[in-house]
Amino acid sequence: MTNLTHQVIQKEIRDLRELFTHKSIVVPGVWECVRPGFLTMLWMAAVPAITGYAFSDRSTLWFTSPLSLVITVFFMACTANSRALYLSIPESFRKNSLIFSVLGDKLRAYYVVYSTLYIIAVIACGASGLGGVWSFVWAISSAFLFVFALNFDLSRYQLSALSDLIIAAKESQINTQEQSVSKETQ
Repeated sequence: MTNLTHQVIQKEIRDLRELFTHKSIVVPGVWECVRPGFLTMLWMAAVPAITGYAFSDRSTLWFTSPLSLVITVFFMACTANSRALYLSIPESFRKNSLIFSVLGDKLRAYYVVYSTLYIIAVIACGASGLGGVWSFVWAISSAFLFVFALNFDLSRYQLSALSDLIIAAKESQINTQEQSVSKETQ
């Protein structure tokens, strides 16, 4: 894997800025934006439900599953916003971008590790008789730790310029569309 340096980041931001002068922002569909969060929400609710059923643990069935569902609704909202920014970039750029390749690999790794540890913790709590409350406590505390670690890991790349560029390009496109609509109505 190639190293992601600040020079590479700056070059890709310049390339993206140039691309936005020639191409418009892609407006992704709602389902495309919420799908990863929705699937995670189902996973976070299904694992305790299946475990609770397998170990005949009613607290897991009726406490942990619904609470996991509620908590992951917030996760879904956050991921939908991030995914909308990502999907607004033309696909040709995303496929060839080192930034998005590295970020995608990191996000997948964090997600796989967290999901694996989540299922192990829920099963361990169910099998040991600790019940759903402890698996929920573990899930929430480990989620905060994973988010903190991911934030710390990604902050090293100082990618705020990238998100600022995407947001500015979206706003510019909206302003241009509004101006053309107002000229047409006059």
